[in-house]
Amino acid sequence: MDSPSIEALIKSFSKMPLIGSRMAERLALHITKMKEDDLQTFLNAISSVRQNIKRCKQCYHLSEKPLCHFCSNTKRDSKVVCVVESSSDLLSIEKTKFFQGLYHVLDGTISPLDGIGPSHINLGALMNRLKNSDVEEIILATNPTSNGEATATYITKSINSLKKNIVVSRIGLGIAMGSELSYVDKFSLTRSLQFRTKKL
Repeated sequence: MDSPSIEALIKSFSKMPLIGSRMAERLALHITKMKEDDLQTFLNAISSVRQNIKRCKQCYHLSEKPLCHFCSNTKRDSKVVCVVESSSDLLSIEKTKFFQGLYHVLDGTISPLDGIGPSHINLGALMNRLKNSDVEEIILATNPTSNGEATATYITKSINSLKKNIVVSRIGLGIAMGSELSYVDKFSLTRSLQFRTKKL
């Protein structure tokens, strides 16, 4: 395309998750057709996210306040914490309207081949949280992938070493091996939470 500006925009879009070159091109061309007011609203929204969105100091979910909407909600069960890989997975589970506990976002998984160890994700924060709270159950909702399973196993061993009689369970029935929570339907997610199994 004979436009360095559009090419640069296409390249930027293509770096986003799940956006291929064709979709990136469509998005870039769509922006050239946007009305000035709509474009400014779009740019302001991006700027606002960059300036205002932080991490919840307790669960590490995205939030504009020190504590996110879930951690600050006294009606939720603080004794049950669901551990997820990302905020996207958290929102997927929340859409089921089944789980009423709190969350902890790891912001990744352990992946030795990629040089990502326990210290590279929010695992230390989880352990500190458990040491200083009355949590009774941890639901491991990492994705059913090799890295997700390895992370779940590591977390289980770490929690058991605390010797606090915390029940560790793993989401089960309803999610196929290799799936990602962001693409699982609400019914399957609800079933996986409802029929979770204890992690040995």
